Amino acid sequence: VDVSLSADPWTSGTLLSAHATVDGQLEGREVRYTFDGVFDEERPAWECLMAVLAVARAVPVREGKRIRVKFEHPRTAVDIVGQGSIIAGSFEVNYGGRKDRANSLGFEFKDEDQNYDNSTGSVDHPSIQNVTTTDNVRRESITLFGHCRRSQAMRHCAFMLNVNNDLSRDGRFRASVDALSYEVGDVLQLSHDVTGWGDSGRVYAEDTDASRY
Repeated sequence: VDVSLSADPWTSGTLLSAHATVDGQLEGREVRYTFDGVFDEERPAWECLMAVLAVARAVPVREGKRIRVKFEHPRTAVDIVGQGSIIAGSFEVNYGGRKDRANSLGFEFKDEDQNYDNSTGSVDHPSIQNVTTTDNVRRESITLFGHCRRSQAMRHCAFMLNVNNDLSRDGRFRASVDALSYEVGDVLQLSHDVTGWGDSGRVYAEDTDASRY
C-alpha cells in the first residue's frame, strides 16, 4: 500500500495499518513500524523483545516453546462471554473520564535528521487544537525508544491520544475453564445483568432424563 505522508499525524494518509509496506522513500513515503535502536546495556531478553515490539504496538505471546506476535488492529469477536461463564462477584467495570487522561503529548527521541541527537516534539489531540485557553489541556511527556523518525514518533503519539480519548471504560472478571483458550488481544462480546448488556445464561438438565431441559 503506497500512501503519501503529511506533516499532520491525524490525516488518513499517516494512519496506516501494520500491513502497509512501501519501497524506498519516494515522494515522502516511508515504511511503517520500524525499530531503530541499539541496546548498549545488559537487559533481560524478554524486556528487550517488549521494547522492540512496542514500536509496532505489538506484544509477544508464548505458545509452548514458541513465541508469536500479536499487534494492535481491528478484530472481530472470537467468542461471547455470558454471565454463566463469569465467576460470581468477580465482574467489575470502571468508568473513567477523558479528564483523567492526557490529550497532549510531548515526546523526546533520537532524531536521525539531527545525527541521532535528542530531539523533542509535541502532538495535540484534535479536540484541543485551535483552542483559546489551556484550561482543558492535559499534557504528559514521554521518551520514545526505537523511534528515530519524527513522522513515526508523531503517528505513535497520535495513536496514544486517540486511545486516551476513545477509551471510556475498562473492567475485569474471572472466568471458568471456558476462558482457557483466550489470549492477549482477543476481542470478546460480553453479556451481564449488572450493566444490562444482553441476556445470557446456561442450559441445565431439569432431571436425570437427558431429553428434558
